[in-house]
Amino acid sequence: MTDVVDYRRMIAVLKAIDSEPDMTLEKISNITGFDEMTVTALIAQAMKEGVGITKTGAVYTLEHWGPRI
Repeated sequence: MTDVVDYRRMIAVLKAIDSEPDMTLEKISNITGFDEMTVTALIAQAMKEGVGITKTGAVYTLEHWGPRI
């Protein structure tokens, strides 16, 4: 079975990360309405797709949207 990616949910997470500085997992979860495990999985998938996301301590930063988005 192949992994199915819901790009709409991934974009929602990326928009949340990019919406303001100091975005933590809890803040992203609150903004998107997704549980923290789902947010973590979508961030990992976005990074596999080439999106540049850094994590410093608990803070996520969107560095670049990557080649596909």
